[in-house]
Amino acid sequence: MLGNCGLAEDINRCSHYIRDKRGCGADHKKCGFFEPTGKVKETTSPKAPKWFEQYYK
Repeated sequence: MLGNCGLAEDINRCSHYIRDKRGCGADHKKCGFFEPTGKVKETTSPKAPKWFEQYYK
């Protein structure tokens, strides 16, 4: 199993879904419900200031 499936078990009709392990058995990352295990999501850079925020001060 490569990752967890975020889709509810009762409506999941995916052919790659392993019901016993509640996860995906395929090696793909294009599925919108695919949640990789063991990997930490990268943090995004801080928000860039908008053009008008300079006038807040």
